[in-house]
Amino acid sequence: MKTFSAADLATPDEGPKRWLIHTERTRIASLVLDGSVQVPVHAHAESDELFYFITGRARVRDEHGEFLAGPGDAVALEPGTFHTIDVVEGPVLLLAIVAPNVDDTRQRDAL
Repeated sequence: MKTFSAADLATPDEGPKRWLIHTERTRIASLVLDGSVQVPVHAHAESDELFYFITGRARVRDEHGEFLAGPGDAVALEPGTFHTIDVVEGPVLLLAIVAPNVDDTRQRDAL
């Protein structure tokens, strides 16, 4: 069993990402987005990605539209879906869950 608690989450003063769980099958990171760095438009060829928003507000955009996410909201993206996140009201703290844990990220310039 692998566990993490609120004390393990990333904080704005230490950088944007902290790995919480990184196994052969799954990776979970906490991310702090303050709007100073743009999340590149990217997709995961084989992996599902789920975002769970804890604080702040962000616009999650993909090829099909956009969703304004806030505390308690979740967004699930299927493999191959190009997406990005724009901070609306920050800082945004979220959990990013990717499974399976494979190196399958592809980037492009825009949606």
